[in-house]
Amino acid sequence: MSRTAATFFMAFLALMAIASSAAACRCKKIHNWPWDPIDVASAVENSDYVFYGKAISQLGARTSPLRGDIAWNFEVAAVWKGPTSQTALIHGQPATGTATNCDREFEVGKIYVVFAYQDRTTDSSHFQVNQCSLTTEVQLESAFAKEIIGRLGDPLPMPEN
Repeated sequence: MSRTAATFFMAFLALMAIASSAAACRCKKIHNWPWDPIDVASAVENSDYVFYGKAISQLGARTSPLRGDIAWNFEVAAVWKGPTSQTALIHGQPATGTATNCDREFEVGKIYVVFAYQDRTTDSSHFQVNQCSLTTEVQLESAFAKEIIGRLGDPLPMPEN
C-alpha cells in the first residue's frame, strides 16, 4: 500500500470514529443492571409520568431520517406518577418533530413500564421518552422489568370506566 493510500485510509478511519461517536445517544447512564443497583426513585423523580401499559397504536411516521413526529397510544393499566387516565399518548422524540439519536420507539402490542417527561418548550400535554429513560419493555420472564415494577410500590388509584 502506498504512503498516500495509507494516509487516506487512516484519515478515513479517524473520520468514521468521530462520526460514530457524534451519532451515538449521549445521556447520563441510568443503569447497568444487574451489576449496578437500579435507581427507580431517581427515575420517578426525574419523570412527569410513570405508568404500566400496552402500546395499542402508532401515529405518524418519519418523513425523513431527521424529521417526523411519531407517537404511540397506550392502554394504561397502572400509574405511579402523572395523569391517571386509562390512555396515554407518548412521543418518541421532542415536540419539534426533529429526530435525534436518542429517540425511542415502541412496538404495538407490547407492554412497557414508561418513564415519560413533558416537553416544557411547547405544551404541557406533550409527553415524550427517549433512550435515556428507564422505560422498559415488560417481558414474561424479564427480571429487569420485575425489579423496576417491584421498586415502584403501589400505583395511584385509577378512575372508574
